[in-house]
Amino acid sequence: MIAVAHAWMIPQVVEQGRAIDFVPRPEDGPKPPEVQHFIRLHVVYVIADLVKAIAAFGTIPLLWLSARAASLREGSHPSPPPTHSSASS
Repeated sequence: MIAVAHAWMIPQVVEQGRAIDFVPRPEDGPKPPEVQHFIRLHVVYVIADLVKAIAAFGTIPLLWLSARAASLREGSHPSPPPTHSSASS
C-alpha cells in the first residue's frame, strides 16, 4: 500500500492540486471537474492513510501480547541450574 501511495497516489494528488490552483470556482453550483477529481483523489489518500495508521496501531498490542506470552512461556519452564562437578583428587 505504501509503494502504491508513493508511486501513484502522491504524484497524482500533487499534480491535481497544482492544476486546480487557478481554476475559477463558482460560488454557487457544481465544482469544476478538476476540483471534483482532486477531492476524490484526496479522499482515497486520506482513507489509505487511516488504514495504514489503524494497521500500525493494531499491531502494537499484538506485538506486546506476543512478547508477553513468550516471556511467560520462558518463565514457566526455567532452565535447570548449571551443575558444577568438582573432581577431587
